[in-house]
Parts: sequence; C-alpha cells; structure tokens
Amino acid sequence: MVQKIILLLADVWAIVCLAQMLLQWGGLRFDHPVAQFCKQTTDKIVRPLRKIIPPWQQWDAVCVVAAALVYYLAFLVMIRFALPFVSLSKTVLAAAGLMALNLSKAVAYVLLLGLLARMVLSVTRPEEPLVAVLQKIFRPLVQPFSIFRAGRYDFSGSVVALAAWLWLTGFLPLAMNAVSGWLLQ
Repeated sequence: MVQKIILLLADVWAIVCLAQMLLQWGGLRFDHPVAQFCKQTTDKIVRPLRKIIPPWQQWDAVCVVAAALVYYLAFLVMIRFALPFVSLSKTVLAAAGLMALNLSKAVAYVLLLGLLARMVLSVTRPEEPLVAVLQKIFRPLVQPFSIFRAGRYDFSGSVVALAAWLWLTGFLPLAMNAVSGWLLQ
C-alpha cells in the first residue's frame, strides 16, 4: 500500500513537471493559473536544480531531470524496502530501468491529458490562451496525421492519443514486468 502511494505521488509530480516544461516551451504566460499551479507544485525540487542545469535551447531540461530524479529515488526506496535481499548494484540498475519506463509513462499521460484539454477547450473556450499554447505544442505531433480531417473536424490528435494509449496498455506493462522479473532472479 505504501509503495502504491509513493508511486502515485511520483507519477502525479512527474506529470505536472513535464507539463510545466511543455507549457513553458509552448509560451504559456507565467501568470496563467495553470502555469502558476505547475510552478508552485514543482518549485521545491526544480528551483535548486536550475542553478546546476542550464536550459537546453528552448527546453527546460531541469523539469525532465527533476522528474527522473524523483522516480529514481522513489524506486530505490521501494525496492530496498520490499526486497532488502537484492544486491545494491541490482537495485540501482532496476531503479534506473523502472525510472526510464515510468518517465515514458508520465510523458504518455501528459500527451493524453494535453490532447484532451486541447479538444475540450477548443470547443468550449476557443479564446482561452491555453488553446493556442496547446496547438503549438501538439502541432508537430499531429501534423503527420493531418489526413484524418473531415471538414472542420480534426481527428489527427486521435492517432497520437491511440499511440500513447497503446504504449501505456501494451508495451509498458510488459517492459515493467520484464524489469521486475529480472530483479527477482
């Protein structure tokens, strides 16, 4: 139970952190409520890392590093408490693998949430500044699938959402089980 809570908190925090990075790249103003929420949620870990890690071109790489660090520490703690008999080197490697897989899970959830927000806001509040930012973020991802348009309806985001969903429900559980199985060998 404690492990599930730790992983849930790490997931939520990583999703907010990665969303912050994408929203900054998309040009969302810092005074927007969503940007303020992301900043307040992640600031305690991200701010000290900003002194060490510079931005990479237009990307705030600190957010990715911070999310990876939170996942890595969460998995180190969970493995050490659940499987104290496993060697430290195996624990370190398994935590790194699980961190990478869960980081990809957080990216997939950010994409799904962003696509959902883009769809809902573009219909209900098209003048909202967040809509333009989400369009900028998702344009490179959905543009190859622009053939899936029917009149004014754009289904290109559905292809990206389907790919993210297949990643979350297909490949990711298999990869997680493979790492967990290797850890128990």
